[in-house]
Amino acid sequence: MSKKVTTNFKDESLIADIDDFCYVKDISRSAGIELGMKVVIPFFKKITSCHYAAKQIEEILLRQSINEHISQVRGTPEITHEEFFLTIWNTHIKSALWIPSIENFQKKTNDGSMGKLEKKSITERLEVLVDANRAKAAIHIHTDRITDDNSQHVKGYSNTILLKETSYEGYHFDINNIVVLPISELIIFGVKEVLKRKNIYFNCPHICWINIYHTNNVAVMLPIIREVNLQQCTRKETKIILINSFATERNK
Repeated sequence: MSKKVTTNFKDESLIADIDDFCYVKDISRSAGIELGMKVVIPFFKKITSCHYAAKQIEEILLRQSINEHISQVRGTPEITHEEFFLTIWNTHIKSALWIPSIENFQKKTNDGSMGKLEKKSITERLEVLVDANRAKAAIHIHTDRITDDNSQHVKGYSNTILLKETSYEGYHFDINNIVVLPISELIIFGVKEVLKRKNIYFNCPHICWINIYHTNNVAVMLPIIREVNLQQCTRKETKIILINSFATERNK
């Protein structure tokens, strides 16, 4: 199927050369141009193919260069101690059972802390809960505490975390040395500096701290230690931990 194409030549000598060729071959100008194009088209195709191949190679080299640069900037991805032990906490230490509760106790203090009878009542209830679920320990966290000045009672909400285990492959999740720290300070200074600023010190080396819960703009931070250092770190290990972020005391 023929298709009409109009071509303009800036160099008039080309037209003269084509006409001479057509005269010798006894063909029309259009037939002569078509014949000439058939001769040069294979070269055009080769040039086009080489051009695209070169462009692809250029793009591949550019991508490799960018990827190498990104790798050099980022470095080899590594899992931090905090990431590793938080994963272990969620998969091997913490029970899937989540126990919320509403509490109402007689008010014995004015600073937001828990009275002796309140501590005893919660501890006894949690001991039964731990035994019934064959857990190793329980962490009781107050999430809301309402003190009514016109009443002799304190009300509030809490969550209890049951622990399936407290250790994993030689590492101990030291629930007896849990601390409650302000989230804003942790973001600015980091755990070590916040502990230092609050004059909180421990007698044994810890590997890292993980955040196991956060409420009321504070984070519940738990230290990870090696099991071989357990006796050095914790004189008396208890299985019921009461955390009240509304009191000025550290973790009770």
